[in-house]
Amino acid sequence: MIGVLSLILLVVAGLFTVRNMTGDRRVPTVKIKAKPFHFTVNADGILKAAKATSVSVPTSPRTRRTIAWLAEDGLPVKTGDVIVRFDPSNFEQDLLNSKTDAETAEAKIAKARAEKKVSNRELQLDADIARQEMEQAKAYEARDDTIFSKFDIAEAKIDTKLAGSRLDHAKAIEKTKNRLSETNIDLLKIQKHKAGLEIKEASEALDSTVVKAPHGGVVVLKRDWRGNQLRVGASVYPGQKLAEIPDTKTMQAKVFVLEADAGNLAKGQEAAVTLDSDPGNSYKAEVTRVDTLAQPRYPGVPVQYFGVTLSLENTLPEKMKPGQRLHAVITLADMKNALVVPRQAVFIKKGKTKVYRKKLFGGFTPVPVELGPGVPGRVVIKKGIQSGDVLALLDPTGSPASKTVQQEKPSAPVAKGSK
Repeated sequence: MIGVLSLILLVVAGLFTVRNMTGDRRVPTVKIKAKPFHFTVNADGILKAAKATSVSVPTSPRTRRTIAWLAEDGLPVKTGDVIVRFDPSNFEQDLLNSKTDAETAEAKIAKARAEKKVSNRELQLDADIARQEMEQAKAYEARDDTIFSKFDIAEAKIDTKLAGSRLDHAKAIEKTKNRLSETNIDLLKIQKHKAGLEIKEASEALDSTVVKAPHGGVVVLKRDWRGNQLRVGASVYPGQKLAEIPDTKTMQAKVFVLEADAGNLAKGQEAAVTLDSDPGNSYKAEVTRVDTLAQPRYPGVPVQYFGVTLSLENTLPEKMKPGQRLHAVITLADMKNALVVPRQAVFIKKGKTKVYRKKLFGGFTPVPVELGPGVPGRVVIKKGIQSGDVLALLDPTGSPASKTVQQEKPSAPVAKGSK
């Protein structure tokens, strides 16, 4: 009996050993322990004012202008100080031409009115003559057939009718020429009104050849996409932005994060900002905006960045100026007790994320998990496992459909609380 029991125990031990050799011992594992997880990214950028007043080309009148004088970039200004002067020569010439056109139109109107008076007198004279002829024809018309022949009576009627037709014709000509004269005068009035509008436009342009600072501050000239500033002699157009006068009381940082590091960027994350001109001090900041699209920072360089706006906790006007270069360290994750696992321990099967937890007496159990922030090679598990669990680093089932979780490629960083 004892021999039989010993044989059974040996068989069970052998099976357990074979199972371990074919299962657990062939699968590398890792034991999970809770530990701090701190992940940051570095970014470079510049200081800029949270609020700034734009200085633009006047929109009225809508005409192109040429810069004759321009304030220097970074020049401190007070309210009413000149920022830019435009070349007035074209506007002065336009004003002179418009005044000449207005005077010419006024002279033509006076001439047309005088000609109308002369024409009216001549037409009135013709009408009076026609009226007198008609009256004489009626007065001396041959009507008595006992005295005049039928031929004379018929001829008298024709003369009377002809005199009436001449009078009607004279009246019609007078009315038509009056209409033509009035139309001609109206056209000249339109020309005069047009010249008046051109005079007003040229005068407004002359009055707006100087653009002044709406309030005190520092002039920051506008740059084009190549980084070139506006220069004297450049042509500008109505509404075009020329410069900004920032409010230096509240500053913020505009930094750029590499696309590969931006996967976990979110609004509300903490940051530390260091000015290149003051490397010994660090200033607290917070992420207030993350651009939705990555873009190249430099023309011709394919590397893409996400633009990030940082709100500074405090602004020191004596040290912080618009355009200063800076370096920022953004904290993407800061956990005191995080369950961090290698990425090869997390698998995706049929769209579900899971790990394989080792059983007490051998073998592995699939466990669904919820992932948190991660870095290249490591990822935080928020739910599903606990400290002390042992996880498989390879798929113990050997399923070809299984794949490990790779680092997420950043697309559009999402602010906290957004869907």
